[in-house]
Amino acid sequence: MWKYTVQSIRGSAHYINGMPCQDASGFIQVAGLLVCALSDGAGSAKLSDFGSRIIVDKSLQFFKDYFDKTEAPQIAMRDLGVQQGEWLIEEVRDEISRAASEKNEPEQEFAGTLLVAVIGEARSVFYQVGDGVWYICKSGILGAVTWPEQGEFAGQTMFVTSSSATKSLQCHAVENGLDYIVGMTDGLERLSLDMQARVPHRGFCEPLIEALRQADCLNDYKGKLEVFLTSERVCERTDDDKSLALIVHEDGI
Repeated sequence: MWKYTVQSIRGSAHYINGMPCQDASGFIQVAGLLVCALSDGAGSAKLSDFGSRIIVDKSLQFFKDYFDKTEAPQIAMRDLGVQQGEWLIEEVRDEISRAASEKNEPEQEFAGTLLVAVIGEARSVFYQVGDGVWYICKSGILGAVTWPEQGEFAGQTMFVTSSSATKSLQCHAVENGLDYIVGMTDGLERLSLDMQARVPHRGFCEPLIEALRQADCLNDYKGKLEVFLTSERVCERTDDDKSLALIVHEDGI
């Protein structure tokens, strides 16, 4: 079993400019598995707040449908890999295409990244298109299982609306149990990652994970996490929207 929380917070620059939060996030539980999805809407796309919500909601629905329609979810989980990630991208793009048609807007105006984790007791699978990161701790060893994808120029990345999104798909499966999992959009990369060494900072994630382990009330913890993410010491390092998922195995409590 897992103890988990997720937050999507509007960046301070968006407050100043009167812009909405362009990040979205969510969780579902299905067939004894936990599915988490995050998306960072492109800052240059005028409907990216709608786009990121579509990406998250469709990703969760995709895996709910995928596991609901099988009589053997554990076998389906064992077989989960790149092909399912490609199917996911196709379905997300189809949903965005419908929304774009309804609003009479180009699909690129809904652009966003995609980060999805499908988490089980014996196997977990991580998907990503674009920037952001998934990292895990297994048997006390901390490491990234996906990594931010940078474009040709600084500040650029890949979006799920791109025609080459499937070619940029990152997919990584981890066998056996995990101590904890952290997922985030790019608004927190500078605080939590050593970009040159390509490793996460324990000093960022472990206090948050330990507090989650000890939390008696998840709503209280979520409130404290929001205070931290909107604090001056965080906002002076990043003014971008930020999404953070924290997932800890309950056997460690």
